[in-house]
Amino acid sequence: MSLLHSSIILAIFMAPAVAFLTYVGVMYFTGNMWVYFDGKFIRSAQLSEKKFVRVMAKYQPKVVISLRKSEVVENEFERRWCESFGISYFNIPLGSNTVPSDKQLQILNSLFGIYRDHGIYVHCLGGADRTSLASAIYHLSQQGKSVEEAEKQISFWFGHMAWKKPNMRKALGYFASKNWN
Repeated sequence: MSLLHSSIILAIFMAPAVAFLTYVGVMYFTGNMWVYFDGKFIRSAQLSEKKFVRVMAKYQPKVVISLRKSEVVENEFERRWCESFGISYFNIPLGSNTVPSDKQLQILNSLFGIYRDHGIYVHCLGGADRTSLASAIYHLSQQGKSVEEAEKQISFWFGHMAWKKPNMRKALGYFASKNWN
């Protein structure tokens, strides 16, 4: 086999790995942050303190919703920062692979309804599972999207791996069946 053929074969096998690593790198450096509806709804992974402050200054949401399972150091910084600038802060601890309780879904949806026109920033650790579910619920209940349209928020595009965490889509279906919107 010639050097050219070996190089081509190597390139063919390495291309998917390079593409995947590029994708992961972009997600990491952007914080998996997505802005919708002229900045009225922002979703992301856990941001660094510096990036969090920049996002708050730029979009000026009126509520920060953390979906992290436990209160961690990053959340404490966010909570104190929000308090000092008059921004409401809520922690709704969701599991990354469990269907949330009725109460958790109702609270989340109620907050979306209250702050819809005033700016919402929602995050979990990676922005892929819990934040995807929250974003789908927002699109469904507050923007009138269909379940199929809302479900697009729970996709590989945002880092969600359906085969690994199937309960996020199940939770959206459960939410839609309750008709809380």
